[in-house]
Amino acid sequence: MIRKSQYIYIGTLLSALLFWFLNLYEILPVEYLSNDMKETLYVLDIVSIILSLGGTFLALRLMVIRKVKNLIVTSSMNEALGIYCKWANIRSAILGVMLLAGIAIYYASAYNTSAKYCILISMIATVFCVPGKEEFEKLRNKV
Repeated sequence: MIRKSQYIYIGTLLSALLFWFLNLYEILPVEYLSNDMKETLYVLDIVSIILSLGGTFLALRLMVIRKVKNLIVTSSMNEALGIYCKWANIRSAILGVMLLAGIAIYYASAYNTSAKYCILISMIATVFCVPGKEEFEKLRNKV
């Protein structure tokens, strides 16, 4: 069951990488928002920052939210594993949304630097959110 969550995690990262390559080699349209649209670019900057910082915090803290942790600790082993995998998949979805939105904003807005840093923050967060048996056992044994 954890293996499936790991495949979903890897699939999320690969889809973000594919989206990045498609934009990088201009297979998908790039720079379709001109620099004359200052207000739109500002709003996209703010959206990128909120998504990356808020999503990073949520993804990193998702497993230790009291409700999620209590479900994992108090359930039987098989139920707890299923709950952990469900929340690990939700965390992978959060990371995927952060990465895809950051990449889309970066390439839409004429290679904006704040979106680039938000992508970097999101990529760093993915390193700390790998689902695994060790994390499950740490969550399960902590009271």
